[in-house]
Amino acid sequence: ERNPRHTSTYGVGEMLCHALDHGSRHIILGIGGSATNDGGAGMLQALGAHLYDANGHELPRGGAALARLHHADFSGLHPALQTVTLDVACDVNNPLCGTNGASAIFGPQKGADAAAVAELDAALAHYAAVLTASGLPDQREQPGAGAAGGLGYALALLGARLTSGIGLVMQAAGLAAALQDADLVITGEGRLDGQTRLGKV
Repeated sequence: ERNPRHTSTYGVGEMLCHALDHGSRHIILGIGGSATNDGGAGMLQALGAHLYDANGHELPRGGAALARLHHADFSGLHPALQTVTLDVACDVNNPLCGTNGASAIFGPQKGADAAAVAELDAALAHYAAVLTASGLPDQREQPGAGAAGGLGYALALLGARLTSGIGLVMQAAGLAAALQDADLVITGEGRLDGQTRLGKV
C-alpha cells in the first residue's frame, strides 16, 4: 500500500531525463491524480539536484523527509533544462501549502490521515522556505503549484509554464475548430465536488 509520506516523483524526473537525453526540446507534461506528496523533490533529484540535511547527507525520497532539508545544490541539474520549453497541463490551480494546498486538499485521497496531512504540509512549507531563501524564485502561490502533490511547484522552479490542463489539451487538439458545428458538448469528471471549482474538468 502506498504511503504519501514516502512516495516520490523520482520516476517523473527519470522520464524527463530520458526525453532530454534524446533531444526533446518542447515537452508537454500532464500532472494530477498522483500518489505523491513530495513537492516534486524526487523529480528534482532525478534531474541532478541534491537535497541535504544538516549533516550533509542526501535526503531520502518522499515528502516527510523534506522537514529535514537544510540546503540544496542545483548546480548539477540536467544541462538541457536551460533550453527546453516545458508546458505543464494542470487540472487544478491550488497553491503548494495551506488550507487549499497539496496536502490538505489531496492528501486524504492518497491515504493521509489528519496527522499525516499536517506533517506533510509543514514539510512542504519548510522545503519551499529553504529553497526560496537560497535564491530560487518563490513559486509557493503559483496557481497549480499544489498539483500532483506539489510537483507543479518544482516544475515552476524549473521555468515551466503551468496552464489549465483542459485549455492546453483543447489547444493542442484543435478542439475549438472541431466543435464549431456541435450542438452539445459532454465532459466527464470522476466526481463533482468542491474540487471542481478549482479547475478540474
